[in-house]
Amino acid sequence: MSDDLFIVAQVEQQAADTIYTNGKVYTVEQDNPWAEAFAVKNGRFVALGKTAALELLNLSKIDIFDQKS
Repeated sequence: MSDDLFIVAQVEQQAADTIYTNGKVYTVEQDNPWAEAFAVKNGRFVALGKTAALELLNLSKIDIFDQKS
């Protein structure tokens, strides 16, 4: 699987509710311990990966929160 994106849950045809970018997220996954972005749908993580990869998922112009400060 790509190091840029990995899916953590199967979701319906709709996109995620929110995407959070430019963060530092510990995933507890041995092969991919850190992610910089994640997508949430109905309160559940549905994807983790690099910011650029998750921004490509934003086909319906959902909310994106930039965590960079």
